[in-house]
Amino acid sequence: MCQGRPLVEAVFSSEPRLVAAACYFIRFLGNKAMRWSFMLCFFIPGVLITYMRSSAVLGLRGQSAIEYLMTYGWAILVILGLGVVLWKAGILNVGKDTTPGQRGFSQVTPIDWKLSTGRNLSVRITNEAGVILNLTNINATLIAGGSGACTGTVYGAPLAVFRPAQSVTVTISNCPVSGVSGDYFQADVGIIYTNPSSGIDHLSFGKVWGPIES
Repeated sequence: MCQGRPLVEAVFSSEPRLVAAACYFIRFLGNKAMRWSFMLCFFIPGVLITYMRSSAVLGLRGQSAIEYLMTYGWAILVILGLGVVLWKAGILNVGKDTTPGQRGFSQVTPIDWKLSTGRNLSVRITNEAGVILNLTNINATLIAGGSGACTGTVYGAPLAVFRPAQSVTVTISNCPVSGVSGDYFQADVGIIYTNPSSGIDHLSFGKVWGPIES
């Protein structure tokens, strides 16, 4: 059973296929704000359809299936589009999912991280390159929960010998945190390292996110 199914069934009581379709998309859209925005977009056109189909004034019984789709299909698309615009504008945003996650990165990757209200970002990184590396530096820029680059001292880097499968914690101070404990944050993180066997510098870049902690 999907979240909000009683509401969906109440609206589409005579359209079981629409109930199944609505529930499928609600499960597919994992973000809480997107789920409720989608439900709202289904609820509005569903009420309109139910009213119009039951209205004797409009004489819907005499319309063909094609006429029905032509009459109400565009209205439904417009309302769905309006719902997406409202969600993008943040009007329907009921909160961010603060579950930690990351994407991007190569060879040197984060395995844990914490942004504190004390304006420090600590990142636990591991060497997955299979060879010894020289860890040169790390930088971070907040794009949610704050805005701008962390400009303070970097603790834990540089590291001359970063062995394969080794993990180290690097902390950057003076991050422009604007949120409070429990708020969602996201940061762009760049890890700069050198392969001593080739002398070539590399950048492992990606994003990390999660809750701000005290």
